[in-house]
Amino acid sequence: MVNMCSYSYKKSSYLLTLLLTCFMLASCQSIISSNPEQVQIDDLSLQSAKNQSKALKYAIQLLENGSFDQADQIISQVIRINSSNKLALTLNEQLHKSSQQLFKTSRTTKYKVKRGDSLGSIAKIWLGDSIYFVSLARLNQIDNPAKIEPGLELTLPVISTSPLVRKENQRSQANLKLLQGYIEKQKWLKAIERMNDIYVVEQDKEKLVNKHKIALEELANSRVSIGEKRAMLQQVTKIEKNSIRVYLKENYYHFLNSQHYVVLLKEFNLLFQDKAYYEAADKLIKAKTLPQEFQNNTSEERESELIQLIHKDAILLKKNRKLEQAANSWKKILTLQPSHQLAQKYYQRTTKLLEKLKSLN
Repeated sequence: MVNMCSYSYKKSSYLLTLLLTCFMLASCQSIISSNPEQVQIDDLSLQSAKNQSKALKYAIQLLENGSFDQADQIISQVIRINSSNKLALTLNEQLHKSSQQLFKTSRTTKYKVKRGDSLGSIAKIWLGDSIYFVSLARLNQIDNPAKIEPGLELTLPVISTSPLVRKENQRSQANLKLLQGYIEKQKWLKAIERMNDIYVVEQDKEKLVNKHKIALEELANSRVSIGEKRAMLQQVTKIEKNSIRVYLKENYYHFLNSQHYVVLLKEFNLLFQDKAYYEAADKLIKAKTLPQEFQNNTSEERESELIQLIHKDAILLKKNRKLEQAANSWKKILTLQPSHQLAQKYYQRTTKLLEKLKSLN
């Protein structure tokens, strides 16, 4: 009888223990055994920063093995308890954002996996933190991030700290230094030509534009005679036509127009001194066809004198019955100065007289 009671007591005790164990398991959402000590994933246990850390460590292990959904549940629960947990937020972003959204870049490059590489080590080098292995796995549709084979070609986001960008920056700086060397050695045409296609990164464009301006200015200052400047204009025009850099076009536009004006003005003054007034007028007319922003007032006094001389000559031509030549002279004056009243008056009278003479013939 005693034995039967003892057996009944032990059986009841065993059943009670089993029921208690089941109750405890039901009150927990899951149990992590990544460490010797078990960590419960429930709202109460996750109040502890230590348990949050352990939970996320396990979540990372799940992610490495490709269990993204299970890891996502743990990460979301940690965020619900602690919305400022940086690691949880970083992991969550990677699971719910594209790499383009996450890294704010649409630029990518290809990378071939080498022996000894892991997604974590690649992420560390290219993205600054090994934790971004999750994003790389999703971008490349890798089911088991912990196992990648040598020779596998990956698509990697390119950010400002990526090795490729660092290499590009170094190359760009070396090219800017090369151009500066050309300028210092007074090889301005060589520098200008190389600036049309030499490699520079986006953030160095302004530096290139400034060096371009300097090279053009130095080149212009080094060419003094009309012949030298004419040859310079031909050379730079040819270089400009072969340029693929749109952002240098403004420099070329300003340089070619301003230097063309300088040449025409030099030719005008030279012809005026030689008393070749009509040829001088032609040069001045060409100069006036250039955009207004490149014209200066240095020729106004001489222009006024030129108009007077041509006007006097036109009157003499008319007196000598050379009406067509006289009309052309006043027309040239009006091209230079459309508001010149005397030229308007004489031109109208002379052209009417010519028309009458033609009708009589």
